[in-house]
Amino acid sequence: MRRLGAPLPDVVRLDVNMPAMNGFEVLGAMKADPQLALIPVVMLTTSNSQDNIRQAYTLHASWYLLKSVNFAQFLEQGESFVEFWTSRRLVHWPEQCA
Repeated sequence: MRRLGAPLPDVVRLDVNMPAMNGFEVLGAMKADPQLALIPVVMLTTSNSQDNIRQAYTLHASWYLLKSVNFAQFLEQGESFVEFWTSRRLVHWPEQCA
């Protein structure tokens, strides 16, 4: 996303538990970068830890969504997520915010 001229996503989904950098580290780096700070970030994870939820919102996550452990329901969550964000995206994002 930081590459010059790279298209910016409408939204980013992050898991709390990822290799190399965890979701909170990625979220913090994004929100500290003026080019990426306005991109909505959704934490999609199996962790319902109050500390994790608090940390996500402290770092300015837009949404904290618990992943279903049932695979069919998880697929439905993914489809609902895409439908929700697609229907609410700004037509000229990110140009109108620049």
